Amino acid sequence: MLFEELDQAIATIEAFVRDVEPRTYDARGAVRGVERFARIAHLGEAGTALFGTRAGETGAYRESGARNAAEWMARKAGTSVTTAERALDTAALLTELPATDAALRSGKISQEQANEIAGAARKDPSAECDLLHDAKQGISLKGLKDRCRGVRAAAEADDEAWAKRLHDNRQLRRWIDADAAACGMWRMSPDKGAEVDAAIDAEIELIFKEALSNGALRESREAYAADALYALITRGPRKATGINLIIDGTAAESGELGTIEIGARCEIVGVGPIPVTLAKQMMCDAKVRVVPANESLLPEHSSDTRYLPQWMRDWLDQHYPVCGQPDCDHDFRLEYDHVLALSDGGRTELENLWRLCWYHHRQKTIGALVVTGEARDWRLVPTRPSAGSGPDPP
Repeated sequence: MLFEELDQAIATIEAFVRDVEPRTYDARGAVRGVERFARIAHLGEAGTALFGTRAGETGAYRESGARNAAEWMARKAGTSVTTAERALDTAALLTELPATDAALRSGKISQEQANEIAGAARKDPSAECDLLHDAKQGISLKGLKDRCRGVRAAAEADDEAWAKRLHDNRQLRRWIDADAAACGMWRMSPDKGAEVDAAIDAEIELIFKEALSNGALRESREAYAADALYALITRGPRKATGINLIIDGTAAESGELGTIEIGARCEIVGVGPIPVTLAKQMMCDAKVRVVPANESLLPEHSSDTRYLPQWMRDWLDQHYPVCGQPDCDHDFRLEYDHVLALSDGGRTELENLWRLCWYHHRQKTIGALVVTGEARDWRLVPTRPSAGSGPDPP
């Protein structure tokens, strides 16, 4: 009876998708459609994982010749084996996380969100409710991953073992794909990865500016990144780079390595939390700039010019690793912006600065978007709100 009802529900959805003409719906209708089909997709993911788990328990997957339940489920769902493995692993964890289990079964969160929450809650069960709340409130998957990464880092009991694990698990894989393209994947400790990222980002910026000045068509960031990696390996870096390291206020104030205690807040801007063991090693590197976590340790600065001291840039980089506009996760070519323009009486000071992606910065500059909200809790809204529609970023 259960599967007959399920078949009827599938037939109803199938008929709707077959016959629907999206162009007949207004902006509000489009939003409602996306919301409902997103929930249907979430329910499908949850059901697939639940019955995939049972297929593993009963050995049903063996009938198809698959080596394991994940491989069999991947074939049935049309996904990768890695995706199927994560779904099955999460399903096993959810037996101890009833709130996340209920949210997944009701379609309120996606399988990917459940994967992240379960992984973090396994380390710190007390974080489950807050992470679920963030997911249900519409935080982006990238934002959720960042918060889950912070939870897992805070729950690490052995700092030195964490640092050793990061080092021991380093790897570089290279292969040639079916189209004869050279491919690769690397994994390295966050301090080394931050140096590589900084060098690649600097080269991307140089290549982009050169292409722009030569009148070349704009290409994707990924394309520029490939060019940057090749340039760095074949001719070396053309621009000096640095890494911003955030440490707790006491250690930053004293400047002594020994004052950083295990359990202190240590992060690499743009990467996230790292072991204190690595932070101590990094502080010996001249390329590393320390940014205090305590704002009261920063110098006072307020001027009517556009000049931003380096420490101010470092602080803004720390607080705005992605675009300051809520729900925008762009982290490429972020630009410093005065919330209240200098021409309108604004000043160059922390309380009047944030970082925006080039698109939102441009929309604000031309007056299509205006700032609302309180300091450090700003949001850009259309100058002339319309009935649910507006320009989409490229």
